[in-house]
Amino acid sequence: MGSLGSRKPKKVVIDSNGNWMVPGVYIKSLKKIADVLSELDPIHSSYYIKKRDEQIDNYNKLEINLKKRLKNAGVLGVAVLCSDQQVELIEWMGFEVIETYPRAEQLTPFLMHQMTDIGRKNNVRLCIDNLQSGPKISKELARDIGAGHVTLSNFPGGFVETDSWRSCIEDNVDRIINAMAKKL
Repeated sequence: MGSLGSRKPKKVVIDSNGNWMVPGVYIKSLKKIADVLSELDPIHSSYYIKKRDEQIDNYNKLEINLKKRLKNAGVLGVAVLCSDQQVELIEWMGFEVIETYPRAEQLTPFLMHQMTDIGRKNNVRLCIDNLQSGPKISKELARDIGAGHVTLSNFPGGFVETDSWRSCIEDNVDRIINAMAKKL
C-alpha cells in the first residue's frame, strides 16, 4: 500500500494552536487536514472537502448540544481547580478556572497546601484531573476543601468506549455533569 500518488509517504505537521478536545480547535484542525489532503491528492479534493464539511456540520451541532447540556448542569462560572493539561477544555465548558496544578511528579506538599488554601478561599466546587497526568492527583485536595473530583481524558481511548474524538468529548462532558450533580 502506498501513499497518495507516491511510493514514499510524506510527513505533514498540522499546527493546531490549542487543545484538540475543544470542539473549535478540532474543527479548525479538520479544515487544515482536508486542505493538506486536497493539495496532495487534487483528483479526490472534492471528496475531502465534502467529508470535511459533513464532519464540521456534525461537530458544530454537537458543540451546541454539549454547551446546552453544560449550561443546564449549572457549570457556567463555577470555580474549579484543574490540571494544567485541561485548562482550555474546562474554560470552553464555562467553568472559572481559579488555579491549575502540574503533573503528579511536579507536585510538592507546599504546593498542595497552597492549592488547598486557594480552593477554600475561592469556594472551589470541583477539582479536575487529567487521566494522562495522573487520575487521582487532586482527590485528597478535593476532599480537604469539600469539593467534587473528576478525571477527564485529553485523548480518545483513555476510557472505555471512547475510541473516537466524539465519544471522548461526550464522555468528558458526561463525567463533568455527573460530578456536578454529586456536589449540588
